[in-house]
Amino acid sequence: METMIMGFIFLPMLLMQCFMAALAMSQPNLTTDQYALLQFKAYVTSDPLNIMSSNWSSSATSICNWVGVSCGAFHSRVTALDLPNMNLTGSLPPHLGNLSFLVSINLSGNSFNGHLPPELGKLQRLRFMDLSFNFLNGSIPDEIWLLSKLEIFTLGSNQFTGTISRNIGNLTKLRRIFIGHTKIGGEIPEEIGNLHNLEKLSISNASLSGPIPPSIFNISSLRWIYLDTNNLFGTLPIDLCYHLPNLEELYLYENKLNGSIPSSISTCKKLRQLGLNTNRFTGCIPRSIGNLSKLIEIYLHGNDFEGNASLSSLIPPNIFNISSLRGIYLYIHLIHPKKYWELFEIEYAAKAVDNSGTVIGIKCKDGIVMGVEKLIASKMMLPGSNRRIHSVHRHSGMAVAGLAADGRQIVARAKSEATNYESAYGEPILVKELAERVASYVHLCTLYWWLRPFGCGVILGGYDREGPQLYMVEPSGISYRYFGAAIGKGKQAAKTEIEKLKLSEMTCREGVIEVAKIIYKVHDEAKDKAFELEMSWVCDESKKQHEKVPDALLEEAKAAARAALEEMDAD
Repeated sequence: METMIMGFIFLPMLLMQCFMAALAMSQPNLTTDQYALLQFKAYVTSDPLNIMSSNWSSSATSICNWVGVSCGAFHSRVTALDLPNMNLTGSLPPHLGNLSFLVSINLSGNSFNGHLPPELGKLQRLRFMDLSFNFLNGSIPDEIWLLSKLEIFTLGSNQFTGTISRNIGNLTKLRRIFIGHTKIGGEIPEEIGNLHNLEKLSISNASLSGPIPPSIFNISSLRWIYLDTNNLFGTLPIDLCYHLPNLEELYLYENKLNGSIPSSISTCKKLRQLGLNTNRFTGCIPRSIGNLSKLIEIYLHGNDFEGNASLSSLIPPNIFNISSLRGIYLYIHLIHPKKYWELFEIEYAAKAVDNSGTVIGIKCKDGIVMGVEKLIASKMMLPGSNRRIHSVHRHSGMAVAGLAADGRQIVARAKSEATNYESAYGEPILVKELAERVASYVHLCTLYWWLRPFGCGVILGGYDREGPQLYMVEPSGISYRYFGAAIGKGKQAAKTEIEKLKLSEMTCREGVIEVAKIIYKVHDEAKDKAFELEMSWVCDESKKQHEKVPDALLEEAKAAARAALEEMDAD
């Protein structure tokens, strides 16, 4: 009985001692975390949002309630430091390495500078590190490459130099790495092949050199590979995609890779984006690329592929059978029978114009008349919508054939050029000057691989101090001055009819009726949809202003056109 009583007395005392011991152990640790965070605050030189000055204080509430700080539920130690996009400026203190329970650190999108503290290598529990989009410099400390529990490693868009340590092979749990948009150079270590859980490899826009380690192409978990814009050279392995069943995006453009594209690329069944442009690849484009049924965009320009002037002989026709394909960038460098550049995309742009409704412009003795066969895509479309003729300036207008959306961009540019000219010189822009500026803008989009030609052509008509003038700008950027011009699917027949007119003796009022007759004549009712006739003029009768043709005259022109068509059918 006495033994039991003594037990009841000492048991609470023992529990109290254990509690006090645990409290004594946790209090110094909590102080360590607090001190490390206060040192981090001291290293911040600018805090425009007052995140720290208003909340981070030793006399305030628990550090677990500080903005951007998270603690573990059991031990109350700091487990996360998340302050992205806070406009913070300063440097990173070595004391951060004392946050021994830290699992996640995200300081991206700030203006931290200086070197990365080697003490961060002590954060052995760290799984997530994002310090991207800062101004950190120097080399990445070797200690960082020993954080074996890291899963997300993001240091890109900084000013790091040096090389990638061979210790990268220790980061076996790594799923995503982004260290691109830096000055990191040297070769990619072969040990990177040890990262068997890697899904995303992004080291683009750096200073890497040497060959791509074959071990990279053995990481079956990879979904995204971005090694573009470096100085990598060598060939791609024959078994390129044999071990990459999950690969969705492969960007190797703007390097110095050579040899041929392996036909095994077709085994990357999930591939959606392929960028191999601006390298030194030779040989032929493998037909197997046409088996990539999920491909959305493919970039192959800027290489030395073999072929002749025929598009079909150079590019496998089955590529065009990929239903998901949205863009093919093929500014191909042909080397047989001689080297020259051919911009195939301009051909496609011209086809978009040729498939459009006919657009006509004529120069009469007193002005310019323009007419458009605006095909009606749906009976539900409101009449007068999706205009094809636009006013550019008071004295000039533009008619568009091809992709209407592209045409609106050209019209917007023409309006800007006309407004800027008048603001600078105090007089309306000359039609010739406007045509040249628009043509230069259109041509610009044929020069660079990241732009595509406009899928439209325009007829520009205006009235300036030199009288009425008519120009046409083609998708290639070529511009000519005309007495009469036609573009669209009925252009050949329309040109034949225009040549029959005595334009120098014709008034614009007469020209409106003749243009309407031509458009009705070249319209193919058997093949084409119904259309709406859209017409404008700039002439003496309109006081040299670009305007829609008056409704009464437009209806008169339509009636005359129908009558002429019926008379021709009767004959």
